Amino acid sequence: MKYDKNAILAQFRQFAADTDARVKAGIEENRKSQLLVTFRNSDGKVCENDVHVEVRQKSHSFKYGADLFMLDEIEDDPVKN
Repeated sequence: MKYDKNAILAQFRQFAADTDARVKAGIEENRKSQLLVTFRNSDGKVCENDVHVEVRQKSHSFKYGADLFMLDEIEDDPVKN
């Protein structure tokens, strides 16, 4: 399938600032929230000082992505590498 890369990207570039603003607002509204965590020791007492925690997200409940690799806008496709 042949396509005009510059014509396709021109539309993205024309609305880039609006798209970026909409995406940033959506991230703040839909993908972030507040969380309060209380850590307790083995006796059940609240740990008030020197608690060090590492958190890693293992999964998420929404699908996301974009396929700009065919337009050569991104150097490497991490899925294919």
